[in-house]
Amino acid sequence: MIESLGVFLVLLGLGIYMIPTIIALITKKNIVIVAILNIFLGWTLIGFVIALVFAFSGKTTKEKDLDSRLKEAQLAQLEGRPIPKAPLKENPMDELARKTHANYAVKPKK
Repeated sequence: MIESLGVFLVLLGLGIYMIPTIIALITKKNIVIVAILNIFLGWTLIGFVIALVFAFSGKTTKEKDLDSRLKEAQLAQLEGRPIPKAPLKENPMDELARKTHANYAVKPKK
């Protein structure tokens, strides 16, 4: 009983200690920086707070990708090159909607 309580408290402590990293994973912002700060400096209150701030600030990986595409398009425009088009990803729900619409569409009488 006491051993299981000890294990529970250790796991609870680790969960609380890793809160900045968990938040960074959820928000997808500065994951590597937050994890490194949290692991090595999280035991200090200042390191924990800094990791927490980094977990909520910054841009997501999707926003960084969009920014890099925008910069590439601007550079191409300045150099007179054609603007590169981002590959369009097919949404699986679009295909389902097309199939559903085709099945249930009112067909004209002949």
